[in-house]
Amino acid sequence: MLLIGGNKSGQKKDRFYTALIRQADAIYDRHLEHLKKGKP
Repeated sequence: MLLIGGNKSGQKKDRFYTALIRQADAIYDRHLEHLKKGKP
């Protein structure tokens, strides 16, 4: 599970969450790559 947050003031809710999901996916992908290379 990845917890990510931000300030959604002045943004449309669906655009805000789309950006957060994209960011969380990128972080998780980097994590998986590190695991494949044997890094914590």
